[in-house]
Amino acid sequence: MTVKPQVKVEVKDGSGSKLTIIMSGKFDAEKLNKIMAIIGEGQDQYAEYASQEERGTLMDLLYSAVQYFGTEWFDSKRARDILREQLNRDVPLPVVSTYLSRMKESGKLVCRGNRVHREYRLA
Repeated sequence: MTVKPQVKVEVKDGSGSKLTIIMSGKFDAEKLNKIMAIIGEGQDQYAEYASQEERGTLMDLLYSAVQYFGTEWFDSKRARDILREQLNRDVPLPVVSTYLSRMKESGKLVCRGNRVHREYRLA
């Protein structure tokens, strides 16, 4: 019985999210480097949005965008669409969802529903 080589890569971020990739069989350093480059690009994109949040710009823009809904219920996809119109660029849905959740925790928004379909409105 031949044992196939196996590589396991785990990447964790500051929010506790974890990405695990397991490769087995024939692979070389070039394939592994390509995968790590893709992971790095994703982390760089998230870091760009996180650094904007620290300055308050993206969070402020999102809060301004959701004020468009008034007392109407909205989900993260609709909030992302309004933000896309204001910024004229795509913001990843997980980033929008995280910011909406933080606004809820700070009392700016209220929410209803479960994690599959959560809706928000201004508090």
